Amino acid sequence: MWNQMQSYKNFVVADEKFTIGDYVFVKNEQSTSASTITDQMRFWIGRVLEIRAKDSSHVYIRVFWMYWPNELPGGRRPYHGKKELVASCHQDVIDAMSISTRASVVHWTESDDPNEDALGELYWRQLYMSYTNELMPLRQHCKCKKFCNPDHAMIWCPHCNKRLHQECIIDDIVERYSDDIAGVETFKPPKKTSQSARRQSSGKKGLKGSDGQESPVTIQITGKSSVARAFYQCVDGEKKEASIICLVCKSDL
Repeated sequence: MWNQMQSYKNFVVADEKFTIGDYVFVKNEQSTSASTITDQMRFWIGRVLEIRAKDSSHVYIRVFWMYWPNELPGGRRPYHGKKELVASCHQDVIDAMSISTRASVVHWTESDDPNEDALGELYWRQLYMSYTNELMPLRQHCKCKKFCNPDHAMIWCPHCNKRLHQECIIDDIVERYSDDIAGVETFKPPKKTSQSARRQSSGKKGLKGSDGQESPVTIQITGKSSVARAFYQCVDGEKKEASIICLVCKSDL
């Protein structure tokens, strides 16, 4: 039946033109019939692979499904961002009339150039092999070899093109300046036994230890290139700036 139908390069639904390669919001029992997307996660998202039709009233689309992280077996991982999708090899043929509108989705490559990280409204970087129930490996970052959660700013090393987790940088500063940092004796940084145990922060707010105590070191990150400065409260009450050293290549940042 599918192979007997005529192939097309594009189709139109509610005056909106779609073509092969487009990402689309697909209506389901949880979504509304409105074309304006008010709650994106109520919709399914697919990428158009092929268009075939019997006639103008019977148009069908073959799609690759994009998964919301919470739809994965095991649920959302700690490294998944709020706007992140996961591509899959799961295919279906759907009726063109089930499509609501176009979805703005980009492929994030985790480039070595931080200025190229334009994530857009929605993005994906990982592939889910639905037939084997496997998530494909992601790029590892920092000395700890953990992943990047794009909702949390990382520190960029222009010398070795590595991204560094803020909490790893803070641990290094606490160790190097331990004789001068106020309250460092009672600060207990988070354990590093698993990705889920790691806590990330951005902006000027410091991390907290496993006992809930605020970190004695704060990190300020500015600009797309993730230029960072670190500060700590010393034992005599003065606020001092700490040097930041790349944990991979040991260069001064």
